[in-house]
Amino acid sequence: MSARLTVMISTLDERIVQVPRLLQTPDERVCYLVVWQHTAPPSAAALEAYKELLREDVTTLNSNTVGLAASRNMAIAHSSTPLLLIADDDVRYTADSFAQIIAAFDARPDVSILCFQAEDQAGKPLQPYPTQEIDYATRPRGYAASSVEIALRHTYDTPLFDTRFGLGSTTLVCGEEDVWLHEAMTRGLKVRFIPHTICSTDGRTTSTRLARHPKFIKTKGASLRVVHGAVGSWLRAAKYALAAPWGEKIWRFKLMGQGIRYIQHTPPAMPLVSIVIPIYNREKTLLRLFESLFAIEHRQVEIILVDNGSTDDSVRLCKLFQAKAAKDFERVALLSESRRGAAVARNTGLRAARGEYVYFFDSDDTFSPSFLTDAAPYLGHYDVVCGRTRMVFDDGRTKVRWHQKPTSLAAQVLAGVVSTQTCLVRRSLFTQEPLQAGWNEALTRWDDLEWGLRVLMAAKSVAWLRGDYHRIYRHADSLSGKSYWEDRLAILHVLQAIDQTLHQYASTLTPKTLRQATNALGARAMLAVRRMQRHASFTAFDETEAEIVNKLTNIGTPRYIALRRTLARLWMRRVPGLWRVLLLFTKL
Repeated sequence: MSARLTVMISTLDERIVQVPRLLQTPDERVCYLVVWQHTAPPSAAALEAYKELLREDVTTLNSNTVGLAASRNMAIAHSSTPLLLIADDDVRYTADSFAQIIAAFDARPDVSILCFQAEDQAGKPLQPYPTQEIDYATRPRGYAASSVEIALRHTYDTPLFDTRFGLGSTTLVCGEEDVWLHEAMTRGLKVRFIPHTICSTDGRTTSTRLARHPKFIKTKGASLRVVHGAVGSWLRAAKYALAAPWGEKIWRFKLMGQGIRYIQHTPPAMPLVSIVIPIYNREKTLLRLFESLFAIEHRQVEIILVDNGSTDDSVRLCKLFQAKAAKDFERVALLSESRRGAAVARNTGLRAARGEYVYFFDSDDTFSPSFLTDAAPYLGHYDVVCGRTRMVFDDGRTKVRWHQKPTSLAAQVLAGVVSTQTCLVRRSLFTQEPLQAGWNEALTRWDDLEWGLRVLMAAKSVAWLRGDYHRIYRHADSLSGKSYWEDRLAILHVLQAIDQTLHQYASTLTPKTLRQATNALGARAMLAVRRMQRHASFTAFDETEAEIVNKLTNIGTPRYIALRRTLARLWMRRVPGLWRVLLLFTKL
């Protein structure tokens, strides 16, 4: 049986000595993930405690980040079970706590987040809890969930904690739970309280310890701003100030006002993003691209333009943009690469990139203003952050590209889920296999199909944003504008490269993942060959091409090969969606 619940334990420096006491008798349904943040070299006692965590059901992540919110986010990003439990290093659980949590979710399949009860060491409830099960949005006055009472389903809609809040923040010392739960409910996730006690603590939550501290009151104003907006936060700050003792009314209102203004002028922290754009004879589309780049809301980016030997006016337009945009972005670089090929140009830009994340974009498309804004909460916590794109055709039609959550290798091979403009990739992934070689410079079409496969192999965590973002223009001059028959050799070569990649890194994949990916490759080859054969100019494959086609279309398990051939014969020629059906059965 696979583990169903991950207990996510955040600890700092010497406090790791308390963590071994949280571990219970190994249970195949439960695993632990410990995030150990360091601000100083560990002591002998801390290292001894660390050794006690070397169990099969315990994963330990060492981090030099600071802040409880950052620790929680790291745990969420690296957990793989369907259920998660937030824990601190000083919490204690009863023998049946984890079973109780799993059973509670099983009984409420429509609920995404459950808030439980906690008690102090004497068995007294930690706060005045409701006496019956309620939706969190209708909670009574005086009750707010503490983080150690929260368990959640792990989905791709799970919000991350705002790192401006919580212990470790220099300004806003708590409130991360309120902001996080508000974000969850904003996303449409169901949050419910149930009156079951799951843990005990020493009874001193951050709120009780700092109730009269100026930083706590300032944090209260900041959380009001996030939850209730600009007008609502000031009205509620006034209400709380009026309810305070006479000598503290003005003092409290001023502090809450500082928190409101702080959050208004302090966007969530975002690492530097490098946007790499290869350019070859794009004078007709560059002005459209540059206009979209100026509209980007978040400016913590560097833009790396790589000219690939343009013979039109592209270089002059790039120089004008570079001069004009120098003050708007962290850096605007214009590089030159004489060797032809988009993959070659992208690798040139990748070598010059300085950002924590790299984003590859095309020069004939338009960048979404809000993409980086929406991605900001996920950067630093996920290896890959993806957003859907909208394709725009010559006749004015538009279509949102399909995506899959979670993103499987089979979906990538069969549908190209991760493409050039889809994903922000942590730059450190390019220092290790299978991404160390960057882009495959031998491929001239569908190179992002093979590249995206290696991205998913390398990434430990992938997040998908809601909505659709950039506009991707399909036209005769684009790399993907030629027919399958005209580009048959390029397409067959990329399918061969995918086959080689799957064989090369087969030992790093589970048998099920490898089987599904190879089945998907055979299906993708079959669909591509069908498109080639339907072209008006099609005559026949030559001997070399026929040999490649025969090998690729016979990749996969015998049952799946038989299924896809049968479906291909029965499927009506003009009915789309065969690939979706084929993806469903790749597990055969």
